[in-house]
Amino acid sequence: MIDSFRPGQPIGWRVLVRREGRRDAEPIGVFAKTVVQDKPTEVAVFVRPGDPARVRNAELGGAAEHTHRPVLAWREGWVEKAWPRWRLLTFKRPRDEHSISLAWHDDSGQFAHWYIDLTSPLKRRAFGFDLVENGLDVVVDPDMRSWEFKDEAELEWAVEHQTYTRAEAVGLYAEGRRAVERLLRERADFERWINWRPNPAWPPATLPAGWDAD
Repeated sequence: MIDSFRPGQPIGWRVLVRREGRRDAEPIGVFAKTVVQDKPTEVAVFVRPGDPARVRNAELGGAAEHTHRPVLAWREGWVEKAWPRWRLLTFKRPRDEHSISLAWHDDSGQFAHWYIDLTSPLKRRAFGFDLVENGLDVVVDPDMRSWEFKDEAELEWAVEHQTYTRAEAVGLYAEGRRAVERLLRERADFERWINWRPNPAWPPATLPAGWDAD
């Protein structure tokens, strides 16, 4: 049994994807994040621009404008990256197939939007967590009056190239709508985090040893 992580502890948040035309998922990237809370019922992690990341070398397909281009084949090694643009505070119940994030502009600190990722349940690892990124996301306006799916063309590509079935795509859209309904239903619980800021005494985010373990 892997122990819970303590608030302020740096962890690796490792993202897996399916290769084009295949059903199994493999790691494509890992992001250094800071634990805000780690409870049996919910995990919360924080990331800010500049926090370290690694992305696996790969031959990519799809269209150039795709955010998450499909992997055709893996190459050797990993590339050093850094988290871009938004400050994100992400909440994920371990068995859910979505996470809900608050996003802030890093320069001004202004709240930007809510972001929903459609993912697998969490798998706890010694270095942090693994989860499968399914490509379809949801962006919700700050006042929650409107929302939209993001990267629909990428999911359609994945269906056409037999990486996802049509039934799985339908299920992802349904999960996205359920996640929006949850956000609206639990609005007060989420909005109380809008003015949250990380503890300045927390150490910088780093990637723990073992982030590249099988």
